[in-house]
Amino acid sequence: GGIVVNSNNDIFIPMCCADKTMRKVDQSGNVSNFRNLGYNGYGVDIKNDIIYIVNGNSGEINFVSSTGSANPGTIHTVSSVNAVEFFTSVKIDQSDNLYILASSNSKNGKLIKVVNGSETVLITDLWSTRGLDFDDNGNLYVGDNSRIHKVAPDGTVSVLIDTRQ
Repeated sequence: GGIVVNSNNDIFIPMCCADKTMRKVDQSGNVSNFRNLGYNGYGVDIKNDIIYIVNGNSGEINFVSSTGSANPGTIHTVSSVNAVEFFTSVKIDQSDNLYILASSNSKNGKLIKVVNGSETVLITDLWSTRGLDFDDNGNLYVGDNSRIHKVAPDGTVSVLIDTRQ
């Protein structure tokens, strides 16, 4: 999972493995169950207070308004997930493109970019993915087992750190 914070400073904490529940911690420190769907990938659009969640069984990507109803709406169903065992992260860039980090216990993980419903696999051979995030310049960083990849805004992919060697 990963911790998600919305613009109201509410904190959303995905619980691990079999629990498959997201907890919400409000500004007063109150903890509640926010959602239990069987999902396992998470992301946030802070600008619009939306949490994106991926169902690891179906590949469905849903959104949940973090300031309103917890009822999800489907925005996309991932089709590029052959041999992928679970999702680890979802992010939205400044142009509202969706990035999905799919992992595997082998070298079958992928970074998938979704633009207007069309999927492009940007990176393959990811193993035990560890994170997905943007810097202020729009570069996307992807962590997998002993490596950090950088995807520039123009789509150029490079490996910044590789300790596998």
